Amino acid sequence: MELDSKIREELHFLIMEVMGQIGATGNYLSSFDQSFCRQVLKKEDYIDNLRTNIENQCFSLLITHPDLEQQTVNRVRGIHTISTNLKHISSFAVNIVRQVEFLFDRTLWLSFDAASMLAIIENCLEQIAPALENSDMGQALDLCHCEFEIDRLYLVNFNRIMADLRKGSSIESYITILFIFRYLERIGDALLNIGEATL
Repeated sequence: MELDSKIREELHFLIMEVMGQIGATGNYLSSFDQSFCRQVLKKEDYIDNLRTNIENQCFSLLITHPDLEQQTVNRVRGIHTISTNLKHISSFAVNIVRQVEFLFDRTLWLSFDAASMLAIIENCLEQIAPALENSDMGQALDLCHCEFEIDRLYLVNFNRIMADLRKGSSIESYITILFIFRYLERIGDALLNIGEATL
């Protein structure tokens, strides 16, 4: 049995919405324009509703079609895991923009490179739908490998923050910056989960 087209359609919408939210997060972190902050926060409930709809449809399909082939069952379970982790990414984006209000020294933030991590995240999000549609193991593995590069960049920034904290100035801003990078790193963890579910 072909996977329910409604589930695939809603997953596509969910991916697009999360991509838009991550793009707005990056724009907010580089400009502090409140319109981007509002975009990120405004999407939270809609993304959660999409994820809930996908979850309900996945469970309904499994319950109403107990004779599904194992491959289809695995695919439904994978889509449920992917949608759950996309919701996590959305929540991390919301947490990131909310941290900015505690960033007293915004010039200090701009001296850090979050754009490289966000570029990797956006690239990974773009690969999810093609990896699923094409059943492409190479693309799925690329999703998993993104997490390692995000971790590497997180460690670079973590080490700089720790070194600067030891100097004893702008402590509140450095702690806020650490939180922001920690949420970006956790997005990498969610992308790894998505890659594994795709596999």
